[in-house]
Amino acid sequence: MALKMGVMLLVAATLEAHCCAQRFGARLASGAVLANANNAAGLAAFNLTSATVFYSFAVTDNLVAGTDATAAYAKAHGYDSYGSGATLISATTPAGSLPAGALALKTFHSASLKDTLTTASAAGLAWASNASNGYVYLRVEGYCQPSSAAPSGSYASRLLTYWSAQRKDSFIVASGSAHEQSALDAGYQLAWDECVVVPEWAVWPDNAVQKQLPLPKSTDLLDWEYLPGANANYGHADTWYPSWASDGNLYTPWTDGTVNGVRSGSGGKPSEGYNSTTGIATVVGDNPFHLNVTDVHVFTSSSFPYQSRYPCGTLVYNDVWFYGTYNLNNPNSTTPQGDPLGPNPSPNCGNWCVQGPLVDFRHSKDFGQTWTEPRLNCSGPTDNLFGEASIHNQKVKFGAPHFVDFGQNMQHKLPDGKVLNTPRRTLGHSSNNSPDATQTGDVHQCISASRFLPILQAYIVGHGASRPGAIQAWMLGDEIYMARCEPTPSAISDRAQWEFYAGGHGSGAQWVKGNVEAAKPLFVWNNHTGVVTMSYHEAINKFILVISTASFYPSMVKQFDTYFLEADSITGPWKYVTYMSEFGPEAYFAHFPTKFLATEANTTSGYYDTFLSYSANFAFHSGANPPLSGYHWSLQQSRFKLGAEFAAKLHKQNRRN
Repeated sequence: MALKMGVMLLVAATLEAHCCAQRFGARLASGAVLANANNAAGLAAFNLTSATVFYSFAVTDNLVAGTDATAAYAKAHGYDSYGSGATLISATTPAGSLPAGALALKTFHSASLKDTLTTASAAGLAWASNASNGYVYLRVEGYCQPSSAAPSGSYASRLLTYWSAQRKDSFIVASGSAHEQSALDAGYQLAWDECVVVPEWAVWPDNAVQKQLPLPKSTDLLDWEYLPGANANYGHADTWYPSWASDGNLYTPWTDGTVNGVRSGSGGKPSEGYNSTTGIATVVGDNPFHLNVTDVHVFTSSSFPYQSRYPCGTLVYNDVWFYGTYNLNNPNSTTPQGDPLGPNPSPNCGNWCVQGPLVDFRHSKDFGQTWTEPRLNCSGPTDNLFGEASIHNQKVKFGAPHFVDFGQNMQHKLPDGKVLNTPRRTLGHSSNNSPDATQTGDVHQCISASRFLPILQAYIVGHGASRPGAIQAWMLGDEIYMARCEPTPSAISDRAQWEFYAGGHGSGAQWVKGNVEAAKPLFVWNNHTGVVTMSYHEAINKFILVISTASFYPSMVKQFDTYFLEADSITGPWKYVTYMSEFGPEAYFAHFPTKFLATEANTTSGYYDTFLSYSANFAFHSGANPPLSGYHWSLQQSRFKLGAEFAAKLHKQNRRN
């Protein structure tokens, strides 16, 4: 068949590398240089849509649907969906809003060839009009632009049509995509060049005021923009949290799907011995549009006494890979003996409504080939790293925690306190011990500074709740918590070595050692937190929190919202950048991988380039927005709009450096 049923490396379009950086071609931390894009801010005059690829085994026909009518036809005739395909200008775009010279992508069907053809080119239309081929016109599927519309050195999605003489099947694909590779693997030949789509930057509407987000608006980062269609996709699974190692590769978890023909599922069914698998993969490459996901395998452990065990935060530091897992439950579940583990607050959220505890962080010293796992089989609800439990309506503070991303091998790490060259004296409470200060945190003795060495701390953030009436689910909670620990196997696996955030900001932040019950939230917004990640953005000297939560409380099977908070200190105070309702429209596990952040903000244009990583639409299957969002690993090209004063400040700093 033309489309493989395994991993779908759905690359939206290619970005050609240039000999040197253009004026608006950002250089990423990975070393890759982005092609230019239209630098105009704001919403494009036309809307883009992700066409859906369908395939019929019965008639060996690929069909690309950009309209509801064509998608309905495909479903009614037994076609199987294979996710997002090429990005098109929407067929519903008013004629007056179409770009100059826009070409209509017309869909035809031939009963004799059993082929559905979508084309805009002169060659394709001539093929469709040849009476001997038997094509009948159906509808306009969308629009595109002549190839000449793409300025030299600019980003554009190039559409091509392939043909299989054996199957008598045409297939329109985006150049460089996995669908194109699948066509080539199946023996299809390039028939003709169709057209291009040149997108403009778009701004997602900010609903922070309507949602009553309880923080002030940032004046440094004014907004977040994305480039429609510039969304690289990998795998057919979710839960991608890559960590950038010293060897240049990314190492990532994944689960609940298939990658390179390998299957992982993290639900641990009691009837099957609570066995849960979590995926492991290596990601090679520097250009986010041309990555190679390789060395894919799974690890098996028990979810007992909970119903699932999912991946969470991962960190590769000094060639040691730390890989976290956490538990989830369904409401009113029971033990193997039939004892109830509820009740839990109503209403039922629809999917994994009970957020379980962090189990632990296993570690590997050979990049995931072998693992040391402290808890292959937990003995009970509190047998986990922090001793938390979520049975009988108990709440956890560190649901699905994730490591703060400090760059390659934590290269932008900040020392947190100091340590004697003699055994450390542990205190129950410490202060002035944060990335904003290098005070003596857990040792208070008058000793020469030469006897102290910096302690490197790895930080985690997780979503939690404490109200009995709170519904704390995998994408829902009230609070955000933070903890830190020295990134060594012995320290990370020892609860007593963890320090928990206990209030304050910057140099005034307080930390409590070994006692999760004393942890205080970093941020509180009842019913509006969920999976949280944080990255340090070295080019703008900012910490950015990414939080995703339910659009329609408390549903975990409808749309999700995503919002960004920023601060100069890892502990705040925080300001919001934007609140994006129904982003994806069901995006989750969002974060900014530091490998794909710009090394420098463009203070002339007032933008800072990034890529947002996420998965989307596991349960809500109505549309993909931004285009090419879906059940895979998405890397969406994006950027932050800088405030004028902040841009000027960065410009002065860059000149000094």
